[in-house]
Amino acid sequence: MTIPLSSQRPQRKSAMSATSTDAIPYRIRLTHALLQLWPFLRGRGRISQLFLYKLNRWPEQARASFHFRFGRFVDAPIASWPRGYKDLFLYGVFDVGELAMWRRVLKAGATVVDGGANWGYWSLVASKFVGKSGRVHAFEPVLATFEALRKNIEASRASNVMLHQAALADENGSTWIKLAADDPIGGQSSLGRPEDRQSIRMVECNMVTLDEVFQDQPVHLIKLDVEGGELAALRGATGILRRREKPVITFEWNRVTASALGYQPTAIGKLLGDYQYRLFRATQHGPVPFQERSDLAQWSPMIWALTEAQQSKYLNRSGSMEGTSESEQW
Repeated sequence: MTIPLSSQRPQRKSAMSATSTDAIPYRIRLTHALLQLWPFLRGRGRISQLFLYKLNRWPEQARASFHFRFGRFVDAPIASWPRGYKDLFLYGVFDVGELAMWRRVLKAGATVVDGGANWGYWSLVASKFVGKSGRVHAFEPVLATFEALRKNIEASRASNVMLHQAALADENGSTWIKLAADDPIGGQSSLGRPEDRQSIRMVECNMVTLDEVFQDQPVHLIKLDVEGGELAALRGATGILRRREKPVITFEWNRVTASALGYQPTAIGKLLGDYQYRLFRATQHGPVPFQERSDLAQWSPMIWALTEAQQSKYLNRSGSMEGTSESEQW
């Protein structure tokens, strides 16, 4: 299911609407407003620390519709979001290292695949970077999450984003996906979600291969954050990977969700190595070689796969975000 969005522009709205903001403490709303006016990335962390001192928990019912640097989110459950999305609400961006890499890789007119688009943050980032002449294809299989994605893309007036209600896989057809009750934004829906989560339930969804969708179209960047489905999605894109002009690929290296589907993330590295890719992780100052043991000590990172030609190209292209270091990003 593919939905092109209308290019019609709705009326401009305020940075944060009144929707459900009554549940948000005044200090949080004030901090949000101040940070929207602050013109630099540097110093935002100190502002939030000053105004949110000893605020350890956000109200459970807190929701808000708000603008951020690359678009707008509608009726977002910010209280139940992970840390990164709370940063998005407060600061307008999050994960500066990844953001800098997207800026390095993308240019006007590029075509981007956002596999596991969730609420659409990276789709909106890509939408801005590729411009009106580019295209972003956002894939999200779960209906409730897809509807939130659609609302956010429409509210952001991102007419160059195409929406696909489908999972990326190594075959076309339908499958069952696992949902967990303790995941309010659908970011951990998975074909292989471990059974130790609360209230696992199953929903049926469509699945497609990238080779089928992009038979005659160029692809410049593929992002895969599909909770263990990364290997299958890449197996469904081998035709694209064989092309002379190969896409840059970024994917989540997640041992837990990969193991639930019967493989280790090293299998992804081996598959990509067969197509002359080398693995990197993003920093604000550019990609650095991925070292599995040291880089996986504390989190499941997004990994970047670049060919030799892409390494030469993007290691020398600026992607810095207003001159801030990683340690100063918030």
